[in-house]
Amino acid sequence: MSGADDNLTAEERHRFAATFAAGDVAFELRVTGYEFPDDTVGSANWLFVEGRVRHPRGDWRFRHPSLETHDVARLADWLEAVAAGTEPEPWCGFTEPNLSFEIAGAGAARVLRVGFAAESRPPWAEASGTQVEFPVAALDLASAVASLRQQLRLWPERPEVEEAEAEPGAAPDPAG
Repeated sequence: MSGADDNLTAEERHRFAATFAAGDVAFELRVTGYEFPDDTVGSANWLFVEGRVRHPRGDWRFRHPSLETHDVARLADWLEAVAAGTEPEPWCGFTEPNLSFEIAGAGAARVLRVGFAAESRPPWAEASGTQVEFPVAALDLASAVASLRQQLRLWPERPEVEEAEAEPGAAPDPAG
């Protein structure tokens, strides 16, 4: 797969990771490219995301096309609201159930729970997945938000093209 990520050094890739860390637990989330780099039909905005997790029960990594461009934008907006204490909802989930984010607690006891399911769950977790928690006060959410937005500049939302428009010689859509 080719894309903007091919020209980044390992240091630049790490710098673009949205990082959540506290104590002996850490999670890095990074977009690695479009699932279909040349596709403009229906699935143009699915992104491969890569995660690295450090956890007392065992570290793990995953890579899967589990977010769309608008999901990454929504997560950045939600995390920005969490940092300001104005999140409209306590939970941020996506079409694919691989990742979820949730705020629990109040005041100094607020925690960010990141859920890992399906292809993103660790090998030692039950089929339903697992969660890791981070005290919100210990997180640099502004840097995580900036990272997610930088990643969206590398892989911006692409226009969806109707199948008939994308295939040469295809019959026009009678409804359009």
